[in-house]
Amino acid sequence: MFKSVLFLGRKDCRYSKRLHNLLKKNSRKLTYYESYRGSKKFKDNKKKFDYLFSFRSYEIIKSKTLKKIKFLAINFHPGTPKYRGIGCINFAIYNNEKNYGATAHLIDTKIDHGKIIDLIKFKIKKNDNLDNLLKKTHEKMYFLAERVIKNLIKNQKFYSNKKRYVWSKKLWTKKDLNNLYEIKLTDKKNIVKKKIKATYCKKFKPYIRYKNNFITLQK
Repeated sequence: MFKSVLFLGRKDCRYSKRLHNLLKKNSRKLTYYESYRGSKKFKDNKKKFDYLFSFRSYEIIKSKTLKKIKFLAINFHPGTPKYRGIGCINFAIYNNEKNYGATAHLIDTKIDHGKIIDLIKFKIKKNDNLDNLLKKTHEKMYFLAERVIKNLIKNQKFYSNKKRYVWSKKLWTKKDLNNLYEIKLTDKKNIVKKKIKATYCKKFKPYIRYKNNFITLQK
């Protein structure tokens, strides 16, 4: 049983709700902050917590919040250590990766940088597209979070990274992602196909910029 927990999740995310229920049953005091795209920043306060868990949250945890965590602050990242930052699944598809996954790591003051404590992987199949890979990633990330949290409930400590997973030096940025989504008239045919496969889904689509106009591609 945890004494006090700060959980940062995402609105309209069923896995955030499931983790919230798990933590609620196993915490004496639980503070839950539900974020969404464009939401106001997490309001830091004077409360101190034993643990912090971040799952699909839009919030970037500041150092003043980390200082109030007595034991561990853990983030569940939707990508393998090879892909840090934003749009990780998009770049993995573009680079024709055979495997993808999710990473559990300690939070420090840098993005996707803290010590890796656990990792889960799955194979990318030929017929996989961005939509179903996102679903697989979120599902696996939930299983990873559940595994880590249950281990902490049982042992009140995290297990060491025996395989010594390390983060890539490359940090993918919003600028990188915007460049990936833009189909340029100078792009070769194979590059256009790769960009479309890596960026086309229900919510987001690649585009062509023509005379300051953005033309979204439709299949």
